[in-house]
Amino acid sequence: MSDDSLLKIKNLKVHFDTLEGPVEALHDVSLEVKKGQIMGLVGESGCGKSVTSLTSIGLATCIVDEGSIKYDGKEMIFHENKEKNLLLLLISNFLPYFSVFFLFPIGFVYLMPFMEDPLFGFLVIMGGFVLIAISMAIKFFIHSDNREHDKFMRYIRGNEISMIFQEPMTALNPLYTVEKQIFEVMKSHDRLSESSISKSTKLISSLKSPLVTLYNWILYDRFSAAIFSSLLMIYLVVSCMGPGLISSWGTKIAIIFYASAEVNLSCYNYSDDIIIYSFLLIPFGILRSSIMGGSLFSVLRTIPFTFTLSLIYAIILWTPNPVVGTVIGLFLVVSIPLVIVIDFLQLDPNHRNQVIKILEDVQIPNPRAVVTMYPHELSGGMRQRVMIAMMMSCEPKLLIADEPTTALDVTIQAQILHLMRDLRDRKGTSIMLITHDLGVIAELCDSVSVMYAGSVVETGTIEDILANPRMPYTIGLLHSIPKIVHSDEREGRTSLPIIPGQVPDPNTHFDGCRFHPRCPFADDLCRSIRPEMIEVSEGHYAACHHTNLTINSKDVESSFDIFSKNFEGVGGEVIVR
Repeated sequence: MSDDSLLKIKNLKVHFDTLEGPVEALHDVSLEVKKGQIMGLVGESGCGKSVTSLTSIGLATCIVDEGSIKYDGKEMIFHENKEKNLLLLLISNFLPYFSVFFLFPIGFVYLMPFMEDPLFGFLVIMGGFVLIAISMAIKFFIHSDNREHDKFMRYIRGNEISMIFQEPMTALNPLYTVEKQIFEVMKSHDRLSESSISKSTKLISSLKSPLVTLYNWILYDRFSAAIFSSLLMIYLVVSCMGPGLISSWGTKIAIIFYASAEVNLSCYNYSDDIIIYSFLLIPFGILRSSIMGGSLFSVLRTIPFTFTLSLIYAIILWTPNPVVGTVIGLFLVVSIPLVIVIDFLQLDPNHRNQVIKILEDVQIPNPRAVVTMYPHELSGGMRQRVMIAMMMSCEPKLLIADEPTTALDVTIQAQILHLMRDLRDRKGTSIMLITHDLGVIAELCDSVSVMYAGSVVETGTIEDILANPRMPYTIGLLHSIPKIVHSDEREGRTSLPIIPGQVPDPNTHFDGCRFHPRCPFADDLCRSIRPEMIEVSEGHYAACHHTNLTINSKDVESSFDIFSKNFEGVGGEVIVR
């Protein structure tokens, strides 16, 4: 391992506790990401790539058994020294039980009316509470190192290391807009610029927001505003002077006003045929849409909507004024504070411009419109760009990308890869790219580590791995890539080349190489002794006992083809010896 490494993982071994017992997910993982480097981590599904990345930033729920993860020389795995504080831990666990099962019963007995000394019982109970408080203080002292480590990890995540998760739709919150989610990340890590508006000024502006909203509505829709004003005057006159002021024709006109203004005000019942008059709303609703400049489709679409309103208004007009006043009052009591709160929670202009600038950096078109959108309104490629923008908002030194091009079409995939390379070139960001696509690895990476069944089996530069692989598993992966060749060059092949068998169950015990059931060169040495990583060339390491047999990749590919036929012929069962 070189001194310029940014992330260094060495001999990492983890397991998950399940109802069926512990499951070993990683057996022996060692890899390195250098500063300014794009390192690819490749392997079949279930080989432990995602667990490795999540463990690196402390988000995995697994238990670390052995190994070390260092970021820029700083250890990221907390190893608690239980023997150091074993006595204090035993005391802190004993004191609450002693209080609950011994002191509290004695204290309550002495508090009984027939006892002569209730004060003693009170002191005993208080003593029990004091012991519980002492136990809590001891535990607080014991776990002080753990709290410091958690604080360090919270600083590292986001500030120094960011991660792009596999599926952006599940990683993004569907209830928040793009700008809100990026803003929260930057706020958590103190990366926001100074606000252009003070909190007091913003509060005053928010208090005025209901009036501003009303003013903007009047300015935007003057036709409806004029109708609403006329309707309001009629309603006030009728409420104050009584229904005798307005003739039946006036009643009809008032109902028509309701159609144009779309207002839920009410008055007394004027006549029994008010429902018939309410259907006059339909032509006036169409007239209003035409005046507002709508298309023929939008004008016709108002017919069922206005018809529905006509029935609602007929019911409202039968409703007594006190009831209508109560409903309107409740509506205002709820809506006005809500408008004020929503306006107060809006992003500061400086912060919004900061978010827009970040979206521009990841080449999102029309970022001013995108910031107000929700995740479901964006395409898969746009959501992935938003995820990259969110992770890059704090300018981390290391970006972990867990299959960032999954489920994207090839054009969007090429754009995402170009964007990640551009981030590395412009800002010097190191990238750990996790994928099972060797084409993506060849396109983007400087070095590669190949994983199989929870272990790293080969590592080296991109030229070493693609041009001169030495581990049979790596050769099998490359051999499985479909190739377009002329029919004369197929050599009688009628099916795609494969690696026979399946990735073994994590709980399967192996004394030797974990790949030996699927390897054409496996022998008793492979089944009994686990191979160590050996340097086959400068900076190129492979975990195999038979690297002398893998010098010529074509010979290995032929061995895989023969082995696959025999393997399928016996039923395709993996036999662990």
